[in-house]
Amino acid sequence: MIGWAAAVLSLGLAVLYLPGMPAALVWPAEWLIVGVWWLVGLWFVLRLPRIPAGPDADEQLMAATKER
Repeated sequence: MIGWAAAVLSLGLAVLYLPGMPAALVWPAEWLIVGVWWLVGLWFVLRLPRIPAGPDADEQLMAATKER
């Protein structure tokens, strides 16, 4: 239930910044900043080692990142 509420509220927050809304981002400067942040985040996510879910996944992830 909390996950669905978070998804709906996040979507509502994202809609606020679309063109035509009161807090719309100005093209192209502000949208380029958003795009660059998305790319930086994607780069960091893709650098994470692939660890399967489990009770000790956090320890496995920490050990795998220390090996790099």
